[in-house]
Parts: sequence; C-alpha cells; structure tokens
Amino acid sequence: MTAKDARVLIVEDNPTSQDVLLQQVELLGLAGDCANNGIEALELWKTRTYSIILTDINMPLMDGCELTRKIREKEEMEGGHIPIIGVTDYAMPDDIQLYRESGMDGHLAKPSKLETLEDVLQQWMR
Repeated sequence: MTAKDARVLIVEDNPTSQDVLLQQVELLGLAGDCANNGIEALELWKTRTYSIILTDINMPLMDGCELTRKIREKEEMEGGHIPIIGVTDYAMPDDIQLYRESGMDGHLAKPSKLETLEDVLQQWMR
C-alpha cells in the first residue's frame, strides 16, 4: 500500500503504542505524524493535510471523542470529511456506539495486526 502524498495522523498518549502504530504505518509505505493528545492533534490537523486520523480514545487533556467532535464541527462549517478511526482497548457494542455518536467512522481494536491496520487504511483511504 503506497500513496505518494498520503499522510496518517496518529493520536496516542502511550509512547510505545505510538511507536508501534507509526512503524506499522511506515511498513505499509505511508508517512505519519504523532500527537500525544487531542489538543496537539487539532493543531497538526489545522496545519497539515492528512488522509486519515487514527486516534486513541482515552487520553489526557482532550480524548479521542472530543477531538472527533471538534473536527466534525469544523468540517460542517468548512466542508470536507477526514476519516477518523478510534484505536482502542474498548470495543464492546456500547463503546462502539459512543465512538460513532462522536463522529468516528470506525474503530480498530488494540493491539492490531499489520494486516488488520492495512485493511482499515485501504477501506477508508480511497
């Protein structure tokens, strides 16, 4: 999977999880940037063009659901839609419903295999 200008924004407060996701994204031939929380992610999203956002749910300062709501509000005013995928340990039906209600397009359970991540990226980065 390669896309010359494709860039993935990884939002994750755990450095090890951040490194693993970034390495997986790079193994798939994509470039990625990392943010430690939703506040950092919003700043990066405002200044760079991303093809998809992979966000943890539970983070300090601003969690993944709040980040998603803020991005969706901005998109509603300005247009556009970036795929946002929740990357989480919590994948029960009630949790997934909460992620959907915040505006996320999908979810990916942690830890994810490279093949699973590739499938998700191919699905949402058309």
